[in-house]
Amino acid sequence: MQAVNMFVSCLTLVLIAMDRFLLTLCPVKWRLAAKAPVFCYLIVWFLAILVAAPYFFAVSAEDVSLDPWTARYTPLILELCQKSKPQICLERTWHRLPFSRRTYTLTVLAIQYLLPLASLAFAYTQIGSTIRRRVKYSTTIDQSRKNILAQRNRRAVLLLLLLVLIYAIAWLPINAYNVLNVLDYIEFSQSRYIFCHMIGMLSAVLNPFMYGLVNESFRNAFLAMLRPLFIPCTKYIIISPNLPPTNTTFSYTINRKDDSPKYKKSELIPINTVKTVPTFIEPYLSSEEDQFC
Repeated sequence: MQAVNMFVSCLTLVLIAMDRFLLTLCPVKWRLAAKAPVFCYLIVWFLAILVAAPYFFAVSAEDVSLDPWTARYTPLILELCQKSKPQICLERTWHRLPFSRRTYTLTVLAIQYLLPLASLAFAYTQIGSTIRRRVKYSTTIDQSRKNILAQRNRRAVLLLLLLVLIYAIAWLPINAYNVLNVLDYIEFSQSRYIFCHMIGMLSAVLNPFMYGLVNESFRNAFLAMLRPLFIPCTKYIIISPNLPPTNTTFSYTINRKDDSPKYKKSELIPINTVKTVPTFIEPYLSSEEDQFC
């Protein structure tokens, strides 16, 4: 199951990237395909199980031969405690399969690292390019709003770039370790393998934090979810004139006709005193363009 979870985690990131790419490229058609995500997730799980299947036939359970179980006093302690040595799964039965361990490891490198990395880079590059073109050639917004959108697009491109870099850096150690081990450059070490695997799984752990740091809509939705638990800590709300509105109570866009957003500052207003907003509120971006900013 460890191999299945690893493949599902990597392929899901690719699926999310391609979903964003299609949503940005053709938002109407892709949004109408309600059953498409379910079908794609079924494909992800099927591919993960299919790629990980050789592990079920290539491993066998054997008595552990690592410290401290190899110490001289271990058999005596096990006999006194009426226990037996634990068993671990080792890749000792590759001869049952029609291909070698080296072939399988290189195939996993391509499926789990190279192809997903190329897909992420392609999808996020196209998304960033599409967002920039929409703002640059738009004729329905004035220059001040274009400047605001350009600033948000820079943050969006930064987020997309960080997502690709995190995936590339996080999964490089475990893949490099597996390749070097199968080519007999290094010997297998359980502690090193676990350490490299934990670094790889950080890719899935860091993604929510990246969204929380860069994506304001994500932050506002998260604060709205936590608000009932921390009501005293959310006594004040931030009124930000430079950011578009969201569907939460934490952020409003104040756009005064006579004032330029460039010279406005955010201010704290007690939530109990906010009765009416003597300005008009309007969105700057469509939902498709706002999902990364």
